[in-house]
Amino acid sequence: DDLQLSGAAVAALGRIGTAEAAAALKEFHSQAPESKQDVVVSAILEAAEQLVKAGDCGAANQLYDWLATQPAEAVGAAVYRGRVRAARRAAGALEHARLIIDGLRNERSSLFCVAADCLRGTRDPETIQIVAAAVPEFPTHGKAAALDSLRGCTLPAVRAAALQCLDAADSDVRVAALRSLIDAGTPSDLSRLLKLARTTNDLQVQQAVTETVRLMSAAGTDSALLDWMIAAPTLDPLVVRTAFARRSPILLPAFLHAAESPDAAIRLEAFRALEVMATNDNVVALVDLLCKSVPGEEREAAGRAVWMSCQMIPDPDRRCEPLLKAFQEADVAGQCAVLPTLARLGTAGSLAAI
Repeated sequence: DDLQLSGAAVAALGRIGTAEAAAALKEFHSQAPESKQDVVVSAILEAAEQLVKAGDCGAANQLYDWLATQPAEAVGAAVYRGRVRAARRAAGALEHARLIIDGLRNERSSLFCVAADCLRGTRDPETIQIVAAAVPEFPTHGKAAALDSLRGCTLPAVRAAALQCLDAADSDVRVAALRSLIDAGTPSDLSRLLKLARTTNDLQVQQAVTETVRLMSAAGTDSALLDWMIAAPTLDPLVVRTAFARRSPILLPAFLHAAESPDAAIRLEAFRALEVMATNDNVVALVDLLCKSVPGEEREAAGRAVWMSCQMIPDPDRRCEPLLKAFQEADVAGQCAVLPTLARLGTAGSLAAI
């Protein structure tokens, strides 16, 4: 019963969390049985946290100094987290950032994981900028953890750190850098990202690039991607697939342009995109592409794109008109290309032509 009562008293003192309560806990710890010492240490940690919340960070740091002498690794991680919280509240951005940086540079996973969590939780732009500027100098594990924690942040310092880390040798660092560029990246980064996607031999990095380009949120990204695709001397099926994944109507001209590529693989990806993205405004251009398509998978994809766009013509009786006109003007090869889609429309006009 006495043990239960003392345990309840220890927990209560921790929740009270004043300097006097903490002093009582420290005194009790010096005479407590070994079986109770971990409980007392936990109560002192809680008391220190209460002091930070109350704004008495000086008293809290005195407790953290005492707690730092305890051998348990978990206590050391909790002390570090407490010091970071105290710094955020009382010491300003510079000290707050310094503590996070020290943690991210630490080789002990118990510390750098806590540091990454603290960075993820901060909303102070000055702290984030200071930490981000230091990221390229971190050890590998620190770079990856920091960049992952900075996802969702749009500050220029985060973008600068991520771009520097794209050249890292470690795949995890490069992937973390790419993910942070989803929100921090700008349209001007697209050229570098697309070049990386086309040249890297690292599948993990390539997948991260395509996901980043697919999700990039900066204003003007679609227009910049359109300009890049139109101006590029050569495209790549991967680039077309990535652009399609954005599902942006702004990119329609890029898919029509890619559908005329000399590369069959690029044309096929373009027609797959046009099947979903094209509208009735694109019917004439699509029918022309269908007439020039290569028999097989490409022609089937082109036919589906034409059929889908024809379905968007408001008047059902006029849906076959673009195909009928092309059929009348095309050579034999073009007519062979048009006929299957014309038949699929199944209108009276298409039946007469067939």
